[in-house]
Amino acid sequence: MPQSKDFPMPLITLREAAERTGFTTDHLRKRVHAGELTGFRRGKRLILVDSDEIDALTSRL
Repeated sequence: MPQSKDFPMPLITLREAAERTGFTTDHLRKRVHAGELTGFRRGKRLILVDSDEIDALTSRL
């Protein structure tokens, strides 16, 4: 998984993405690992996702 500093897009945490979508952080983490969402690592544990992808996901619901 790429590091977040390498990408200029607006990134949000899985927790923020979960609040926007209503999904759990575990569900979103699984979607990142399955390649269904683009995830970026900051440090060892924090996973960030593209907020535009999250917005697109919520618009499809």
